[in-house]
Amino acid sequence: MVGLRSMLALQLLVLFLSTISFNVEGAKELREGVASKHPPPPPPAISVPPALAPISVEPPRPPPILKLLIAVEGVVYCRSCKLPGYDKILNSAPLPGALAKLVCYNKKEKRGVVVTKKTDRRGYFLIQSQKLSGFQSRSCKVVVSSPLKVCSKLVFPGLPLRFERVIKKGKSEIALFTAGFFEFSPPSGTKCKL
Repeated sequence: MVGLRSMLALQLLVLFLSTISFNVEGAKELREGVASKHPPPPPPAISVPPALAPISVEPPRPPPILKLLIAVEGVVYCRSCKLPGYDKILNSAPLPGALAKLVCYNKKEKRGVVVTKKTDRRGYFLIQSQKLSGFQSRSCKVVVSSPLKVCSKLVFPGLPLRFERVIKKGKSEIALFTAGFFEFSPPSGTKCKL
């Protein structure tokens, strides 16, 4: 039995060594250039289409510049005066009839625009105009004036315009900005007498 196993192991060893020898000889032939004696197969034939007639291509048109309707909102209050709508917590009341002016200036085009609106009974104003579509919000500000002499000192001038949202109205869109709130008080040394 030992003889059979030895013979089987010997045959496996010979088979293994002949495989290694074949691989080593093949590698030698490749290194020595035996494989380069045979030319590579020719590349496949490529058919070239006939020349096409020149095609005139127009450059794509830029999309139209959308001029959004611009809107700016805010609220105007009168501090310390007990007008209709007075709020104890705020110690102020809405100021109806105040004039809100949206002033924009475009330095590059050297043009400006002013759009005005009066506040309603709640002190609220909403200024809308398509004239404003060429301006950036940072080049605009809201200026307000009080209709009452007893409440004419501006104590809080609002905020820089801040984008709120886009509102869809029919087929058009409105870019809504807010100026925050403005607050007037009685002039120094006087009390609110209505």
